[in-house]
Amino acid sequence: MGTGLPYYEYTFTFNATIPYEIEGWTNAIDLRKLDQKKLESAVIYEYKKIQKLYKNNEVDKIMNMEYHSLVRLAVT
Repeated sequence: MGTGLPYYEYTFTFNATIPYEIEGWTNAIDLRKLDQKKLESAVIYEYKKIQKLYKNNEVDKIMNMEYHSLVRLAVT
């Protein structure tokens, strides 16, 4: 808008139907309550799987994995 020019502003609310539902933390698990050794083993296992994807340059699988993370970020 140009300086000194009039402008109009209107604030309103509306209801929208969206094709997704934001889950957020509603289904989260308190990791402090889990067996810490099993949790550590599970995390290391998953990191090794991801490391292997990068090492083998499996771009399609990496992008598929990243895509779902990015969709969650974009929707929230």
